[in-house]
This record gives sequence, structure tokens and C-alpha cells, in this order.
Amino acid sequence: MMHSGALFFPLLWLGLVFAAGPLYSAEVVESFASEPVFGTKVRLLEAGQGQTTTLLLVHGVGDEGAEIWRGLLPELARSYHVVACDLPGFGKSDKPNVLYSPENFSKFLTWLVKRTTSGRFILVGHSLGGALALHYAATAAVKPDKLILIDAAGILHRAVLTKFFLHFKITDGQAYAPSASLSWLERLAGTMVEKFQGFPVSLDLLLNSAFLRDKFLGADPNKIAGLALVQTNFTLLIPQVATPTFLLWGEDDEVAPLRTGRLLAMRLPQAQLELLPAGGHVPMQRQPVAFRQALWRALQTPPVIIPPGSAAESDRVGRCTDQEDAHFSGHYRRIELLRCQSARIVDVTTHELSAIDSHVTIERSVINGNAVGLHAVRSYLLATALDISADLPILTEQSSFDFAGVTLKARGKQLVGGAGNPSRLLFSVSLGQTPAGQQVLHDVFPVTAKRPL
Repeated sequence: MMHSGALFFPLLWLGLVFAAGPLYSAEVVESFASEPVFGTKVRLLEAGQGQTTTLLLVHGVGDEGAEIWRGLLPELARSYHVVACDLPGFGKSDKPNVLYSPENFSKFLTWLVKRTTSGRFILVGHSLGGALALHYAATAAVKPDKLILIDAAGILHRAVLTKFFLHFKITDGQAYAPSASLSWLERLAGTMVEKFQGFPVSLDLLLNSAFLRDKFLGADPNKIAGLALVQTNFTLLIPQVATPTFLLWGEDDEVAPLRTGRLLAMRLPQAQLELLPAGGHVPMQRQPVAFRQALWRALQTPPVIIPPGSAAESDRVGRCTDQEDAHFSGHYRRIELLRCQSARIVDVTTHELSAIDSHVTIERSVINGNAVGLHAVRSYLLATALDISADLPILTEQSSFDFAGVTLKARGKQLVGGAGNPSRLLFSVSLGQTPAGQQVLHDVFPVTAKRPL
């Protein structure tokens, strides 16, 4: 017969276990399940069964699939029920010739959430998976408690991505050649999309036809998913994401521009951006220690929201003439740029901005003008998270614009007016508002005096 003292330590151990919470296993369990959206059998990796909060991990494109998370699963399972799956079309899941679009993937994630969660859950997405997580958070009825987007790809207009890839290769010392071995998104946003210019059917029709997907995309899920992503317009989706969001971004990302992270940090209602130096596009592999630390911070703390700057009045006038690298921040009555190269306007509020023969970068700024907000002549302007309000927000002549996350509010009938030689305006995930209504701006717009916007 066992002495009562011999029972003490086993009972004490059980007491500590139950006091600490339910039993869980850090062992990674592999299983397969049939899902109804794409009609495929998908592979699931799970650990930490018994934990109260579920962590759903969504990978990007490539044959690796959910294996990109493998090394993190036991560690995360100490605090979470962790679920990582090979998305339909990837890894060890089935790969039929179907439309792998963000809309369909959101429906798949709805099925996955219902199958694997019973309460609180956090959605983590990398690259393509980041864009899919963002789409799900905007459209699904059951919202995550937190959203963590890691180098989310494909949000900007595909023409912006093409230009980014070209610039990246030039500045990185590489010769740009369409036949080179390029990343999946680069092929789709750049060379591959250009191949279809003048194609007798639209890219949307190609995506929706099994025959055309097979003929021109080889029924390759990577290509189908990538092309469907860069064809998706996130303009009206981003404001619908009310979920607290962390953005983890490789500072030198060569696939998803850091500009995307800055845009989302400003335009999502509750978002915080953390940069990972030398993290590239896959920071969990490039900088695993720094990434793990950043991921745990994102999981365990709420995002720090930076409020927009106040529209305080100022009589200050900012001027730049025949200079390089001029920097403006704070409050101004107006800013005048004449033959000013590489000028930076960051966290500025002003009533007027004029740029003549200048090259200007604008971030997180507000122009609240009267007759005209921004006047550009023979200039190049790159703006991210800019708000312009005026009778006519922009008056332009022979200029080129690359605007992302920009809002134009016109008190008159036009958003952009032309004068003299034509201008080219490229908008990504931007909005225009006139007394007649709202206009989504996610395209290239040529503007002339006879053809305003």
C-alpha cells in the first residue's frame, strides 16, 4: 500500500498543471482535410492543442508552403494553439487548375477559421498570405482579434511594382533582363503582364477561364495566384479593416516595397509598423532572431497608434531653389520648389505646394488649399499617404505622378486639371471625392487641359 506522502508530489504536479491551464502538446501534428471552396485536400500542421487562443499562419507562394513556419511552431505552441496549412495549390495540398484569387482564398480562410478555432484567434500572413489575411479581415464576418502582416505583397498597382523591381535591380548593381530568373511577383507584375498587353481578352477573363489559365499560365497555382493578386484592387478594402494590426517589414524588401508598409500603417485604422533591418522579403529566414522577437512583441502587445499631425496654422513659407536634398516638415502656409532635386516633404501640413522642374517625395502630409492645392510643372512627384483638399486639388503640366494611399477632396467638379503639355498620373489604392461622389483611383491616368480627371 502506497504511503500518503508518496502521493503528495504527483498530486502537487497535477495541481500545478491545472492551475497553469489545460494540457497542451508542442508536438507538430500533420493531417489532411477536404475543403469545399477549391474542392481540394489540404495539409494542416497543428501544435499546442488545448491552448485557448488560436494562431493561424498563412504562407506566401512557393512549393515550401507551410514549411516556412515549421521552426516556429513548437515555440509558439507554448502559448497558442497554432495552425499552419498548405494553402490549396501549394505545398502538399492538391493543385487543380482553379482560380486562386484573394476572394476565393478569403472563403477558404473562413472555412479554416470555422474548422480550427472556437474563440479568440490571431491571423498572421506573409507575402501573398499577408495580402490574403488583409482581404479576409476586410470581408469576413468573423474577425480576428489581431492581424499581423509580414511583408504583404501585391497591394500597390502593378505598374508601381514593375517600376520598383526595375529600380531595385539597377540600384542593386544587376542588369535588368526579362529572361532572368525573377521572383514570382516580379514576373507577374512586370514581364508577364507586359506580355499580355494587346491580348485579345482581358487578364480578368484569362483568370476566369480554365482553358486560358492552362494555355497561358500552365495551370500553375503560383502564377494564377500571383496574377490574381496584382489584379485585385484593395482601395475600398483597407478602410474596412478595423482589427488591430502589426506590420513587420524587411527594411530592404526586394519584393514587397517598404512603401506598402508605410501606406498601410497610415491608412489602416489601427496599425503599427516595425522595420526589420536586413530582413529582406523573408525575415523569418534572413533574420530569425530579430523576427522572433518582433513577432512575440506583436503577439503580446497592442499596436501603438501614431495620431496624424494637427492642422495648425502657420505663416511660414518653405522655399527651395536650385538645391538638392532639401527636407521639409511641420506647418507651412505654402511650399515653393524651383529646380529642386530629391526634395523630401514628410509630416507636413500646408495650404499650397508648387513644384517646377523638381523631383519630390511626399509622405504622411496634408495640403488644405483654397483654389489649387498642388501645382506641378515639369516635375516628378512620388507621394504616399497624402491628403489634398481644394477647389481643384491638383493642377499639372508635363509632370509625372506616382501616388499611393492618396485622397483628393475637390470642392469643384475636377480632381486634377491639366495645363499645356500632358501629364501622367499613376494612382495606387487612392480615392477621389467631388460633390458628385467618390471615385476609386487605382490606375494610370493621362491628364491634359481637354481631358482633366
